[in-house]
Amino acid sequence: MVTRQQTLALAAVVQCCTLVHRMARTGSTDENNLARMVRTALVLDTPDPEQLYDGVADVSRGLRLIAEFGGGRPDAAAVDVIRMTHGALRLQASLRANDMFRDKLGRKLTRLAAAERPVPYPDETYFALNDLYTETLSPLKPSIIVNGAEGHLQSAVLVAKVRSALLAAVRNAYLWHQLGGRRWHLLVFRRRYCQYAGDLLGQTP
Repeated sequence: MVTRQQTLALAAVVQCCTLVHRMARTGSTDENNLARMVRTALVLDTPDPEQLYDGVADVSRGLRLIAEFGGGRPDAAAVDVIRMTHGALRLQASLRANDMFRDKLGRKLTRLAAAERPVPYPDETYFALNDLYTETLSPLKPSIIVNGAEGHLQSAVLVAKVRSALLAAVRNAYLWHQLGGRRWHLLVFRRRYCQYAGDLLGQTP
């Protein structure tokens, strides 16, 4: 059964993928939102999603895209974000099935979570998360393919931010699963997700 909490966690996955799409296509991002979404990867217990996402403010773009799933034909940008979202959901399933990489990721995230960091994050934080993604998620299949405009993904800092956002997407997909979300729900309960997302957007200031 679809719940409000599941919808928020799924919106966080979509939000992270929206950030990835923008970075890959334009080379820029909302640094504050990026840091807040990446911070969700460093919360390892199963939290209340409304506290984790500052109510719904941090995931409003994700909610908006989910609300539009039941509408007309998505544009090319939305299709790319949806593709990456499904990739993150599949990758978290691979992570759950691999004890070695799951435990390694958990240990290293615990160490990273212990440090206080300003928002926006310094580049060093993104480089650390980039390395963690490369060590624990890159070896798993299926990979999340990022399609970028020529030149943008040649920047080491931008690539680190992209992988950090993807790591956060997988972490929130993991939370979505912990809250009862399943990939088949996206087909069977699609309209319910759309309705919940629309209701939650109505609470956005």
